[in-house]
Order: sequence, then structure tokens, then C-alpha cells
Amino acid sequence: DCSMANWVLVSICSLELMTMALKEVYGLLKKDGIFVALVNNEDFVGKRSQTWRNGEAGKVYNSGDEIISTFFKDGSEDIAVHNYFWTKEDYCTALRNAGFNQVRSFVPNYNNEEIIQEIKYLQDKGFFPEVDYKIDKKEAPTRLIVGIK
Repeated sequence: DCSMANWVLVSICSLELMTMALKEVYGLLKKDGIFVALVNNEDFVGKRSQTWRNGEAGKVYNSGDEIISTFFKDGSEDIAVHNYFWTKEDYCTALRNAGFNQVRSFVPNYNNEEIIQEIKYLQDKGFFPEVDYKIDKKEAPTRLIVGIK
């Protein structure tokens, strides 16, 4: 019925390989099944969110360029992850080439009450204890890409 990939597509080094992987997902979905991918928002490159930064500030990236995502742990320890830079058009084209219809892309609004309640719940369980649940309105580090079979 549905499949989701959270920061998986950012690790694929070419659009051809991404399309091949998406064709596999497409083949596993039922008719009218939905695929959702959470990816980096290319408009937020180089900017720091509360917990991470995707790429270097001021650097211009082209499709397929390697990009380093740096996660900040405990305010000082950094964890670097090597990914690839893709635009929303790259992701949408790969989904369409894999057979998906009604492909769309959007940046979610993190400050709605439902998400704030979810984050508070997770914090009560010990997840993200140091992260302020109110995200700056200018902070938009992620993008959702959606396609329907």
C-alpha cells in the first residue's frame, strides 16, 4: 500500500541507479500505492538546523556532487555522513522514469500543533531531550517527494 524512504535516496550516486531502485519499489507497490521519500531540501544547503547541516555554506553544488551532512551530537561531537546532492527536479524525474504518477514535492511545515505534540511525546520518552521543539520558521532542512503507482 505504501513505502517510505527516509534519507535513502540521498546516498545513491547516480540518477540511473536511483531510477533502478525506484523501479524496484514501484514493482512492489499495489495499484494506487504511495511512495514517500524524505530527502534534503536543496534550498537549505549550507545552513545549520538545530541538529545538523547539509553541505558547506556558500558552496554551489551540482546534481550528483558529493555533499557532507554533519550531525551535531551533544553540542560538540560531529558525525559526518557522505551523501549526494540532488535537486527536487532530479528526484521527481527519477520517480516519473520509474513509472510513478502524480509526483509532487513539498517542504513540510514543522511548526503545526500535531508535530509539536509528537516531538513533546518523543522527548518525554528520552528522544531529542536537548532539541527545542519549536523550529525556526526559516528552518526547512527536509523535503518530501511523493509518487503514486
